[in-house]
Amino acid sequence: MTHIPISIVGDVASPSEIPVHGNQRLVRMLPCGLPGTKGKLFPCLWISPYAFLDEDLKVQAKICLLLITKGPPRPDVIAITLPADAIEKFPLAPVEW
Repeated sequence: MTHIPISIVGDVASPSEIPVHGNQRLVRMLPCGLPGTKGKLFPCLWISPYAFLDEDLKVQAKICLLLITKGPPRPDVIAITLPADAIEKFPLAPVEW
């Protein structure tokens, strides 16, 4: 996985259009691969609509933005690369937006 710190999320991160309860939305929960997070899943804010050939993984992959912490002072968001067909295997969970 490739990790790219994101300092400004802006319009890129938006909740799914699937309302759950009030301010909660269903989002895909994905692993981030950072040290000390083995087995933990984090809310995915955005999944790229297009797949690309990842030279390291040798598969079609997508870029995903994950919310690692809510802050303060601001949320920590990272970008990861996952195989496109693996993303659908991870669970959906309600997250307050």
